[in-house]
Amino acid sequence: YGINSILYQRGIYPPETFEPADQFGMAILMSTDEKIKTFLETVLGQVEEWLTQKKVQQVTLVITNVNTKEILEKWDFKVAYEGAVVNETGSNDAQLPDVGTKDLQTIQKEIREVIRQIT
Repeated sequence: YGINSILYQRGIYPPETFEPADQFGMAILMSTDEKIKTFLETVLGQVEEWLTQKKVQQVTLVITNVNTKEILEKWDFKVAYEGAVVNETGSNDAQLPDVGTKDLQTIQKEIREVIRQIT
């Protein structure tokens, strides 16, 4: 949801290409542009697979100028697995449950915190 918020808030895509969608009981602006949706589904589908395997510690979004390739913004989304113990090498070595145990209020709070940082 953070990626869609960044695309919207930074005006990377026109505001009319976003619509509110109910996610975790919250109205989150999501892109309706088919190319963006397809791209995000592909990339985030792979990220989801890595998350399930607990292979990801951070996801980075880089916004660049299409003409000059200059980096305009960089967002690092750090991943913390529930119940994980991070060892000296920075990896998560704990045996973790396959399904998260966070309650809805905690999830909503965390989504709001990310969106607040973006705006």
